[in-house]
Amino acid sequence: MVIREFFIARQSVVETYFFPSETNEDQVVNWLRTCKKTLDIAVFTITNDKFCAAIEEVWNAGCEVRIVTDDNCAKEKGSDIYKLASYVNKN
Repeated sequence: MVIREFFIARQSVVETYFFPSETNEDQVVNWLRTCKKTLDIAVFTITNDKFCAAIEEVWNAGCEVRIVTDDNCAKEKGSDIYKLASYVNKN
């Protein structure tokens, strides 16, 4: 039996932002800061200090944060992935 709801077309991209752009960077930081309960992120790596600070901020406020990343990219110079992972071990 095929469940129909899986085939209903849904809008998946509401807006698109390109970088580098300080305006777009600020918008993403503001969105990150709106998270209250959960934040799920899938990225190769995070190298933006403003994004990292916003993620840390919501984590410290009690939001459950999960990041799925690439092991090799997480080890690259400038990556904040292991810094973010260390917050889990603090609490």
